[in-house]
Amino acid sequence: MKKSLAVVLIASCISCISDRGTTKTLTIHASSEIGGGTLFVLPSSNGVSTDSLTLELPQDTTQITYKWKPKLSEGSFVFGVVGREDLRDTAGYYTNGVLTPGSSEYVVKVYEDSLHLVEVFE
Repeated sequence: MKKSLAVVLIASCISCISDRGTTKTLTIHASSEIGGGTLFVLPSSNGVSTDSLTLELPQDTTQITYKWKPKLSEGSFVFGVVGREDLRDTAGYYTNGVLTPGSSEYVVKVYEDSLHLVEVFE
């Protein structure tokens, strides 16, 4: 009994140490300067998407914040506006199901002629 409890505790500690500085949650702060729209985010690995998120942007310039735990393998994120092929950008990197440092939080602003995407560094 004591031996199995010790193994469980050691495994838990190793898991905590190895997960330090990593996250599986993507935080998105988004707003629109064009009167709303639908923002999409796709985790993409070699052009194949495994999950997706859509956010309805407010009609005014109010910024919304959304936290999302996407299904991840290895790849990057495609951000864009539904119906606007010209408003897309790719950012971030994830591997082994976790976001790499600096790839977990973004500010997204939609303008008439561009999608402005900025990584938030902690």
